[in-house]
Amino acid sequence: MDYLLIIMPVLAAAGMIAAGLLSYRRGRMRGLREQPQTENKSKLESLRQDIVSRDRQIRSLQSQVQSLGESAKPQIKRIESLENKLRQKAREISLLSEASLFLSTIGLQETYDLVAQRVGVLPYVKFSRLYILNDEVTILRLVSGHNISEKYIEMIRNEFEFSVNNIPAGMAVRNSAPFVVDDVRRDDYFAQWREVAAMYDYRSYIAVPLLRPHRILGVVEIFLEKENVLTKDTLEIINIIANIGALAIENCLFTGELQELSVTDKMTSVYNHRFLIDTFGKEVERAARHQHAISYIMIDLDNFKTINDTLGHLKGDEVLMSVAKILKDTVRSTDYVCRYGGDEFGILLLETDREATIKVIEKLRSAAVPLWDSLPSGSNMSIGFAVYPEDGRSPADLIKHADSLIYQEKQAKQAR
Repeated sequence: MDYLLIIMPVLAAAGMIAAGLLSYRRGRMRGLREQPQTENKSKLESLRQDIVSRDRQIRSLQSQVQSLGESAKPQIKRIESLENKLRQKAREISLLSEASLFLSTIGLQETYDLVAQRVGVLPYVKFSRLYILNDEVTILRLVSGHNISEKYIEMIRNEFEFSVNNIPAGMAVRNSAPFVVDDVRRDDYFAQWREVAAMYDYRSYIAVPLLRPHRILGVVEIFLEKENVLTKDTLEIINIIANIGALAIENCLFTGELQELSVTDKMTSVYNHRFLIDTFGKEVERAARHQHAISYIMIDLDNFKTINDTLGHLKGDEVLMSVAKILKDTVRSTDYVCRYGGDEFGILLLETDREATIKVIEKLRSAAVPLWDSLPSGSNMSIGFAVYPEDGRSPADLIKHADSLIYQEKQAKQAR
């Protein structure tokens, strides 16, 4: 530091002078002891006065050096304080510059994680959590966190939800503004969460809403290890990060909606033919890499033309939507239900073998019985399926095999 560059040479020079004077004093005294007793008394007195004078100079110089050191202490402390503030500002500027990464990310979860991480590295922060608010503004879903416990990591995996009325973060939602608790041990509102605060060892708390025009997207929660440490500057930094994060999340949501529209069948709200073909190829490659099964179920509605001709095309559209809902409600959320075209549907069952696929088909048939009973006689669906790799090693081969089983089932029905 600059002040050390000034003080250290002075201290070194003073030490050298003092050492020299002490050495000179000892030498003169030694010389005096060696002189004959008959030496002139006036000369002895002169030497004694010279030594006394030099001794005073030494003491004066030592006093000045000590005084210089004492007077420099407040300046040293002030310089150290300024250096700490400069380092803090540099860190905050770095955080803000890194926050621009939010806008360049392409994944929604990646954006969630970045927001939680950026506020999680601010001074005194023990951990942070990020929630997304539902459209009804009643439920907060935990989606990310920084330095959080395994318990909360598991909550994220399970898409755990909280009522806005049951957690402190709800205050930021209700007020559309930051909710700050400088000391959780003394705040009346926070009394019901003091045991939790003691368990996780945090002393102050802040919840900041992720705001967009006319909408609250969610809340970022920050837990600090000390009380009364949240400064105006830090709060401003948190607000800026939250605002940039809200914009990035909104962009990701909008992009996701556009992508969903491009791969979704408008009438039935299931995936379209284009998505099926693209995804089928990727999933077959993944199944080959990891050496697990994948199944494809193909469904063709029986007597659908009669439904359109006798009940009208609007009724036919209702039937298609009903079938799509039955399919989606019966399979897992990780499976893909698609409208192949016209009155045909396809389902990709991930990591599903032949035996499990047959059970799914039985459930589909059973779930659709009430629908067919409400329609003209002969209304039903024919189903074929194929399992990778036994029935084919490419999407085209698997679709062809499933289609051949549908043809066989239709032929059998006609022969009755």
